Amino acid sequence: MNSIAPESALSEPLSPGLYIVATPIGNLGDITLRAVDVLRRCDAVACEDTRVTGKLLKHLGFSKPLLRYDDHASEATTHRLVERAASEAIVLVSDAGTPLISDPGFRLVREARTADVPVTTLPGACAAIAGLTLSGLPSDAFLFAGFLPVKDKARGEALEALARVEATLVFYESGPRLVKSLEAIAGLWPTREVAVARELTKLYEECRTGSASELAAHYQDNPPKGEIVLMVSPPAEGSAEADPDELLREALSDLKPSQAAAQVAKATGLDRKALYARALELKGGMSRQQAEREGRKGEWRAAAWLKLKGWRVLGERVKTPRGEIDLIVKRGGVVAFVEVKWRQRAADLDHAIDAYRLRRVADAVECVAHNYAQDGEDIRIDVILLAPGALPRHIVNAWMP
Repeated sequence: MNSIAPESALSEPLSPGLYIVATPIGNLGDITLRAVDVLRRCDAVACEDTRVTGKLLKHLGFSKPLLRYDDHASEATTHRLVERAASEAIVLVSDAGTPLISDPGFRLVREARTADVPVTTLPGACAAIAGLTLSGLPSDAFLFAGFLPVKDKARGEALEALARVEATLVFYESGPRLVKSLEAIAGLWPTREVAVARELTKLYEECRTGSASELAAHYQDNPPKGEIVLMVSPPAEGSAEADPDELLREALSDLKPSQAAAQVAKATGLDRKALYARALELKGGMSRQQAEREGRKGEWRAAAWLKLKGWRVLGERVKTPRGEIDLIVKRGGVVAFVEVKWRQRAADLDHAIDAYRLRRVADAVECVAHNYAQDGEDIRIDVILLAPGALPRHIVNAWMP
């Protein structure tokens, strides 16, 4: 059982290392006794906004040296913090909630672990979990996907990629963008239950549920403020959206691909353009130009997924005398040359890559590796396999001659 540490323990210095400390998401009373203890005894606090964290420490009755560490922190800043954590107790906090959950910190923790610096986590408030517990949506399986893209097309593609995930989808969203996101969800999944949680742990905490179109209409008339947790229920068991291929095949027996796609889109709420592309595949008539567009879509999604994992994109569709490299990315001291494969069905991914193709990628990498990797950095060839509704499959070091 937790108890307040005795005065003698509070005066003892903390062991050196990096401490990941969750802070309240609204109600300051939600901070844990252990978090207060570690904040009081640490040497310095790395934070997104020194003003926000300064107010929290003032509320707790003490001050600490504050070090700015946000999404724009340089590799040099990360390295300096890790060096300090090797001999001092450095706390990492975000403006609210648990660090690293759609907040800065991934690169810092990664580098600390690589450098054998002790990393300790102090759990606490997390908006995604708090929203899920309020929503009444299935919580036995859920997928947290962070913030949806800002642009309409990218937002739609991101949602389409999650269409067949059999879990509650959890997103963060801002007040000004909420209605557009709800409208996009309504266009894809008109019958799914959606929940919007806002003002969590505060006086006017709210969790509203309904269809996406109902919620879009409500928030169009009542614009929300602040950050929001947006949740979407899983696809219904045995629903049409779980297997649109069967509907397309049936429609294609009497209709043209465009007509079949329109019919299935109307019946299921799925994106008509995506269904049309799939109908052409089923007919065996996808053109080279359309295949090119699908490939570009897969590369965009792979790049977005890698960025969420802390990778920095150095190049896209890099042409060499021996072929093209889809993505070149870097994280820490590793430069990865990535081959991306997109298929309309997850079942087809098992046959999407082979030794011949990897050999061609390796030949292309030999031409340009020196332009992207510095002395002492590791080089490898990875593969990312993508399909609608399936999580990306990242094959590390796919080519090992």
